[in-house]
Amino acid sequence: MRYIKKSRYGQLYSLIAILMAIPILFFITYYISSVQTMKFGTSERIIADQLKETQRSIEMDFVRAVEISGVRACLGTTDYMIREGQPLDDSEFRLKELMENGTIFGNQTYVMQGNTINDWRNDIYSITPGFNLFLDYSNLSIQNHNGFNLIAKVRLDFNISDKLETAKISKNVDKEILIPLENIEDPIFPYKTYGIVPRSITFYPYPYHAIKIVTGSTSSGNCSGNVTYDPSDPSPANKILVTQNTSGVSGFAGVVGEYSDLPGTSCYVVGAGNAVNLTQTLLNQSGYPELYIDQNTNGLWSLPINDALNKGYYSKFDNSSGPNILQRLEGNLSESKNGIETFVSVPELQAWGVPVKTNQISLAYIYFRNQTHTGTKVRGLPDWFRINGTYATRYNLTDLM
Repeated sequence: MRYIKKSRYGQLYSLIAILMAIPILFFITYYISSVQTMKFGTSERIIADQLKETQRSIEMDFVRAVEISGVRACLGTTDYMIREGQPLDDSEFRLKELMENGTIFGNQTYVMQGNTINDWRNDIYSITPGFNLFLDYSNLSIQNHNGFNLIAKVRLDFNISDKLETAKISKNVDKEILIPLENIEDPIFPYKTYGIVPRSITFYPYPYHAIKIVTGSTSSGNCSGNVTYDPSDPSPANKILVTQNTSGVSGFAGVVGEYSDLPGTSCYVVGAGNAVNLTQTLLNQSGYPELYIDQNTNGLWSLPINDALNKGYYSKFDNSSGPNILQRLEGNLSESKNGIETFVSVPELQAWGVPVKTNQISLAYIYFRNQTHTGTKVRGLPDWFRINGTYATRYNLTDLM
């Protein structure tokens, strides 16, 4: 994972600015004590400016240290849950324990070595700076933020002055620091598959899951393919042609026409006014090139949800979603207002040798529950995919059931 690599260089964090300030402060302090002809006020302003810059660097470095420590703690809790085969008793408390002490249930974990908040504070003190420094933190709490991030709330307390106490800064500041979850392993997958199936959190990149682009007057067949707007495309066999006049067009997997002329293909939607412009506009926004022609709705659809099934993307919804990461670490599979959700892939489970549930809803947090939740197929999606009416509405799949 990128955070493991990052931590090798992040153990000292970004103390460069502080290190650069030290010789300057030494010089100023020596100059003030040795030379008394400096104009009054000039030295004080220089020292004050250097202290302010050092204070700013410490605050920025503290934010970065908490973020890195939080990410490493997420790795540590997930690793514990997978290794021990049991959920955490209190995920927030265990994350804090790791971030502060580098332990989980009192046991040291290698993933936190040199990456606790206390390690950061000790690194600052070990520099032997040319100024007086007191540095501490308090009131650390960890909460779910928006499903995609945790948020660490913590108070940073410090005071700093030069050796002669010409200038001094004392500050107590409350920080809210986001801890990103992307690329962190979702503990539910290995926990529910005997430690076999991995799944890292990767966020869904498209603006919608399913959308009907146009409705035609006449349609035939169901088919999928990448879009093309060129009737003379040299490789038409696996593509959906979107054009104005489809008369005499053949060789494509499917054809969508603005006029009512029938093409020479078995899968088509015609009489779909403004299809070219609407399709180009939508696909330019989403970047998802595949189209689906659905005879039952006389429609042309864009279904990037297929990418979510193939690549294991995670989505969130404003009103309710699957469990957030704190719930997942506790083995809690109930819904959350600011949670995240993904789908199981039956072929993936089969490839890992994990027994599959027949006709179970494919949303992972529902699929992995002990109860049976039967779903139905959806046109345009893989044959193994299942969902019910409630969740189909969430993903705009109702018309394809």
